[in-house]
Amino acid sequence: EVNWPKLHTDERRRRLPLPTYPFQRERYWVEARPKAEQEKARAGVRHKRADLAEWFYVPDWKRLPLLDGSLRKVKPGSRWLVFLDPVGIGQRLVRKLEAEGAEVTSVVMGREFSRRDARSYELAPGQQAHYQRLGEELEREGGLPERVVHLWGVGPEPAGEANETTVRSQQERGFYSVLFLSQVLAEHLGEQALQIDVVAQGTQDVTGQEPLSPGKAMALGLCKVLPQEHPKMRCRSIDVELPEAGGEERLSDQLLEELRAEVPERVVAYRGWWRWVEFFEPVRLGDPGEGHGLLRERGIYLLTGGLGRIGLMLAEYLAATVQARLVLVGRSAFPERGEWEAWLEAHGEQEETSRKIRRLLDLEKQGAEVLVARADISRPEEVEALLERVRERFGGLHGVVHGAATTGPEVFLPIREADLQACENQFRSKLHGMLVLREALRGRALDFVVLQSSLASILGGQGFVVYSAANRFLDVLAALESRAASTRWLSVNWDGWDFEGAGQVRTLAVGQPGMLPMTPAEGVEAFRRILRGGKASNWAVSAESLEARLAVWVQQEVPAAPFKQEPVEAASSHQRPDLGTEYVAPRDEVEAALAGIWAELFGMQQVGTHDEFFQLGGHSLLGMQLVSRIREQLQVDLPLRQLFEAPTIAGLAPLIAQKQASLSKEKKAPVSAD
Repeated sequence: EVNWPKLHTDERRRRLPLPTYPFQRERYWVEARPKAEQEKARAGVRHKRADLAEWFYVPDWKRLPLLDGSLRKVKPGSRWLVFLDPVGIGQRLVRKLEAEGAEVTSVVMGREFSRRDARSYELAPGQQAHYQRLGEELEREGGLPERVVHLWGVGPEPAGEANETTVRSQQERGFYSVLFLSQVLAEHLGEQALQIDVVAQGTQDVTGQEPLSPGKAMALGLCKVLPQEHPKMRCRSIDVELPEAGGEERLSDQLLEELRAEVPERVVAYRGWWRWVEFFEPVRLGDPGEGHGLLRERGIYLLTGGLGRIGLMLAEYLAATVQARLVLVGRSAFPERGEWEAWLEAHGEQEETSRKIRRLLDLEKQGAEVLVARADISRPEEVEALLERVRERFGGLHGVVHGAATTGPEVFLPIREADLQACENQFRSKLHGMLVLREALRGRALDFVVLQSSLASILGGQGFVVYSAANRFLDVLAALESRAASTRWLSVNWDGWDFEGAGQVRTLAVGQPGMLPMTPAEGVEAFRRILRGGKASNWAVSAESLEARLAVWVQQEVPAAPFKQEPVEAASSHQRPDLGTEYVAPRDEVEAALAGIWAELFGMQQVGTHDEFFQLGGHSLLGMQLVSRIREQLQVDLPLRQLFEAPTIAGLAPLIAQKQASLSKEKKAPVSAD
């Protein structure tokens, strides 16, 4: 109890009236969810672990007995679509399925689209239009599949090949084939459920001895993302070894049992008489203490994407630790060393290039030597010229950190918008650039090559279909190259890096709301420990429990943030915040419809036509929900990138109106007799 008389001794207290004000209450109550949902939500409680040593994982496999499918048969009359391999595994599988009463349609690889007979089609793997025609044919025949078995990743080809020609062929038969097929089926299926099983060889490093094909492994990224964007679809990857002559029947039997069974595993491998399932083994990497691990004093290190945020952070670490000689490579123009002082005098301190120049000057003060080079690493001639320039300047090369990648809004690409050009734009630096660099480095004895991969390779992520596939390629390439004795190859599946201190995460991890990313200092410390860690070729870094994240995003045991959000209840809506932008009411039907959609998504009572999506609290996943809602209500396909380019209702409405007018014109156009 406070003794007020003593507290106020020798003081004269007087009442001072203040102006009154109304209590204008605003309700922000979170509506209660059903008890079952609350239980699941509690199971998915997330937290960032305080001990950085617990953030590390390596991929591993559990050996299980083969499945016993003798008590389970396929559903009689069920519709199957099987993409036949050239070895004959698929053909045997078709006969077994038909013997159990399934209706099976098969597809073989060819040059043109054709219907071979009532139950067989031929198409070219890389032709998106062929898959559209296949979907139309199947729908017309009333035979949209309930199950798809894709075996184009199985075939007799050179083992361990990862050159440009081989990878592009594997992309067509794997990633692009499954991508184009899933786009068509998503368009035609409606609410029908669909299971896709992608069977391939060389996508998983289970024993450390099987041939690996990084190009085939890209389809695994698609398998992770597909169920996240299309909840009615399920996708499983099944890795197999090509059997010796006479073993085809046994493998087809194993696949049939796998297809019959209802199992939770999404990633499976068959080796001989054993079935293997993937998991991630926690590895504690404590403070390594003194020593530099794979680094050497005054080492010469090339960093692609070296002027990016992560690239500069790692460059600063290398400068401070071993006074490294650094080659920082990017595609954008950058002032030559002799122009830096003049640039700083002519530009403000907050200008982006000025900030980078000051950081590079700080590197030199720490004893580092810095060479900033412009090169498109997807072009062999530019890479050869780059390496020659490095040789002339420093005399050699000791290590490479490959961090070049597409960044910004282009990274977020929903499956339904992923055409060939958009995919290749993302593959250019991260994938094809790595192949060119790998070929140019062949024969050089380096200390290490570190590939900057992402947890998107493991977890997927809505809108990350291409990004996940490209990072999966890097993981398998590192596993393949690490088998050689001369150079250590490592891929690192990074969690998000937060450079803004407020959740503004560079897209090196799954872009989910409420992510708990690493600070740059934590990322650098994780990099240091990995360079001092064990002999693993692949490391995953997760600030949260990776097991819990897999349960949500891959196994989907706990619901993730929904891709399609239900309308917000009116009782939960709140007033428009003070945005510094004057409220302007919708001026036509399109703007009114958009304002209604935005109000529901943000839980606001009104949204103005000039209110910016990201100022209201929008993010990439909410943007995907927005374009999905626009497609449902306004019958217009709006690419996600247009939201980044025109993030207001006033900016989007003309685009939508134009598309609606174009569609209306097409419907009214006379149909030719031809």
